[in-house]
Amino acid sequence: MRTGRHGVFLHGRVNQKGNAEINWARGDHDILYDEDFLARYATAARSADSVPWRGLGELMWWRGYGLLVSDVTIHKSPAATALLYAHAARLNDLGSVLARHVDLVGAMALNFTYQDGDVTSADFVPTILSDRLQEIIQERGQRTSARLREAVERMVSKFDPE
Repeated sequence: MRTGRHGVFLHGRVNQKGNAEINWARGDHDILYDEDFLARYATAARSADSVPWRGLGELMWWRGYGLLVSDVTIHKSPAATALLYAHAARLNDLGSVLARHVDLVGAMALNFTYQDGDVTSADFVPTILSDRLQEIIQERGQRTSARLREAVERMVSKFDPE
């Protein structure tokens, strides 16, 4: 199903400090077809040395995201609402840019819930169906297992005296 280009999932989450992290090289779903990337590039992007002050593989970071959402949902701040919508638009733009360069197998988007015209929540949700997301995660696991099996078989054949 993949096109053979570099496959990633654009992940978004809110960290313990209430900041939003948007990244491609890691995440709760662990969808990165690293065999499609130059190994050293994927490894460098995931290493703590690549950007020590940011999360691994991070593309965007929004400080105070949790407070921003509170200002929108609790305090009904028009300025905060505009900023939150701008963050959502920027996240969509990032997905579009990324999709031009890699096989973007899915992404997280900001999903707004409304009541009486007011935003009541803004949550990161996958842009693909849950069943498809699980298929991708399972496929990724199978591909990783197959690669590891092949590596072990190569090692065994190399050291086999016969």
